[in-house]
Amino acid sequence: LPNILDIINIKNNNLEYFLLNINFSLNGNKDNEKYRNLYYNLDSFIVKKEKMSELIAWIEKQNFYARKMPESIHFNDTYLREYPNSNSYGYIDNDYYGQKTWDNAFNDTNSIIPVKVLLTSTGYFNEGKSYDLSVEEEIEIKLPNKWFIEKMKLKQSLNDGEWINDNKETVFFDPTVNSYNVSEYNTNGVLAANKKLLLDFLDKNEYTIFWVLWGEKQVRNTEKTFDRNDFLGTSEISGYGYFNNNDDFIEYKDVKFEH
Repeated sequence: LPNILDIINIKNNNLEYFLLNINFSLNGNKDNEKYRNLYYNLDSFIVKKEKMSELIAWIEKQNFYARKMPESIHFNDTYLREYPNSNSYGYIDNDYYGQKTWDNAFNDTNSIIPVKVLLTSTGYFNEGKSYDLSVEEEIEIKLPNKWFIEKMKLKQSLNDGEWINDNKETVFFDPTVNSYNVSEYNTNGVLAANKKLLLDFLDKNEYTIFWVLWGEKQVRNTEKTFDRNDFLGTSEISGYGYFNNNDDFIEYKDVKFEH
């Protein structure tokens, strides 16, 4: 299975970046009647450093498969440039519309997150074919959580989805805006951050960051008719990653087979 650190830590033009939110699907040879598929969903969260040991003691015992952690729902009820400081966005800036703030909700009746965490991302979505013809194709752009924009005093540059600081340094951006895909396997928005600028801010304010993974492995059938006897089952993937006090990346993944 792909390593979490290999996915989230990328380099470009001598700079390092974190991918804070990404999901992708890898397919085997679809020319065969049956083909293999791997799906990964990675989200990142921040937490107070003083709470990290308590969080890790809890996180090591959890199964994150299939949307257990807080997640954002992309918004389409306001314009991209009205995010996050406008009356229009203020109307949907709540949990009901999927815009997350500090939270300890966990989608499992047997547990809650012992400390409050903050999801790093949200997203803008436009399905295209608008009445005013301003958008021809579907658009999804990942955005940093409003909390970062306010605390780091960021503003959106002339490039959609790019957030800069007072020194005009790019702190957050979606690399799919110009390239359409961060890789051939990903068709959704991706939130990336300047690694140094983000870590400096978190360290100065006594926060740290961690990632939660869930996904699955399947064998799929390319035929239009579906025979239940062809379904071999699903391997459910659950994992996490974080930096410890020695700046080593600690990673764990578990795979459980379900028929």
